Amino acid sequence: MKNPLGNTPSPFHLGELQVQKLANETQIAERNGSIISDTILAGAISFIGQQNMLVLTSLDQQGYPWTSLLVGNSGFIHAPDPGSLLLDISNILNVDSDPVWENIKTNPQVGVLVIELATRRRLRINGSIRAIDNNRFVITVEQAYPNCPKYIQQRSLKFTDAAFKQSEQKPLRGSTLTAGQIKLIEHADSLFVGSASPANEINKQDVDCSYRGGSPGFVEIIDGTRLRIPDYRGNSMFNTLGNIHAYRKAAITFVDFQQGRLLQLSGRAEILWDEADPNDKTDGTQRFWALSVEHWQETLLPEQLAWTFIEFSPHNPTPPAAMASAPQKLTLKIQSIETKSERVKLFRLVAPDGGLLPAFERGAHLPIELDMGNSTTDKSQPIERHYSLLSSSHDNRYYDIAVQHEPDGQGGSNYMHQYLQKNRVINAKPPRNAFPLAPAAKHTVLIAGGIGITPILSMLRHLSESNASFEIHYTARSEADLVFKEEVVSLAGSRAFLYHSGDKDARRL
Repeated sequence: MKNPLGNTPSPFHLGELQVQKLANETQIAERNGSIISDTILAGAISFIGQQNMLVLTSLDQQGYPWTSLLVGNSGFIHAPDPGSLLLDISNILNVDSDPVWENIKTNPQVGVLVIELATRRRLRINGSIRAIDNNRFVITVEQAYPNCPKYIQQRSLKFTDAAFKQSEQKPLRGSTLTAGQIKLIEHADSLFVGSASPANEINKQDVDCSYRGGSPGFVEIIDGTRLRIPDYRGNSMFNTLGNIHAYRKAAITFVDFQQGRLLQLSGRAEILWDEADPNDKTDGTQRFWALSVEHWQETLLPEQLAWTFIEFSPHNPTPPAAMASAPQKLTLKIQSIETKSERVKLFRLVAPDGGLLPAFERGAHLPIELDMGNSTTDKSQPIERHYSLLSSSHDNRYYDIAVQHEPDGQGGSNYMHQYLQKNRVINAKPPRNAFPLAPAAKHTVLIAGGIGITPILSMLRHLSESNASFEIHYTARSEADLVFKEEVVSLAGSRAFLYHSGDKDARRL
């Protein structure tokens, strides 16, 4: 879109630019804004097609946002190409009384959040929707970008794919929150927020959908109809707050994961700057935003849905006591083992039940527990070894790790090479990242030596899929030790520079 403050193209409207300035984060926003595109990242297309849940914001005839939860069989939402989404409502479970179906008849602008709570992955897409026939809609992508998983509470959604019938139940509606709704809000750890920008002679109205999370009780209720929500540090683009700054109407939706209720709220919002925050609910920003509820709708969700809580986000500013008992281990099965060289083996790890694995960021490693007592060594206590994840962070159906055999090491690689076989089950901890990729660099230089290529590979995949500016320099003692040479060249092409130092006339880094 055209920058309202000048002629340089900008992905931000005036409200976003003003909030970025008020928060003193303009430069960071400019860098991070480079991830916003009018097409979907290639690696995210398969992610969209795997989803059973979609959150969508639309505007009613009075311009009020409403945020809806759509759940259905795998494939009910998919991306036939990078510029569009296809929504098949014949495969969703939701009731037909949701506001979205009436809203899109008069205003085609929508904000879409493709989110997978089980892996904390999410993708925001803003665009316009139109009907193809009675059951299918196409959403044209106008803005698309991924969001970080930082404050998402982890839950798995399970139901059996089937041809579900629409419920004929009538929703409850009102303007004053009931005691039950207040209790739901006071115990909530997640919400979905809908907002919009104002239309003007330069830009049309954009609609946005996002997620907010925190420890139970992070949302406060003031005077019965006014909600106050802390605003943590994020990507500095302030898409939601920029919308609220410029267009005061907004929406919040709560899911009652235990009782199977959906509470949709719509009203007027405002940003609260420099608020007193003695308990550090904002994680240091002293920034809140508030919604004054004017309308609500409460609906029972289909009985087929079942959410299982996994764990709270470790980034919540005030961690709940329940985090102490949250599961901290993964059970993984070795699906395949590939010999990459005389010293390196590639292990593909999957969930034993075929389910999805926790999301990870580029550069992350996987802590694996090795029960050395099952080997011929004299060690009997399990040991922990960390291996970089080299598979794509966009595909959470499996993890790939590469292990280089070190005969003179402490036994971990020896055990992995000699005693682990296909279909063996091992224990691990969720992925961790101490080596993150810079989120919005103008140009990235990747340098890897030998087996050190493993954490770099997932970064390389991301940069290649994002059409980012980068180069990679990959070196080893001999050409044979460039174990992942084919993958590097395939992903980087002419931007790959290879070196080996073993030969007399070899090209050195």
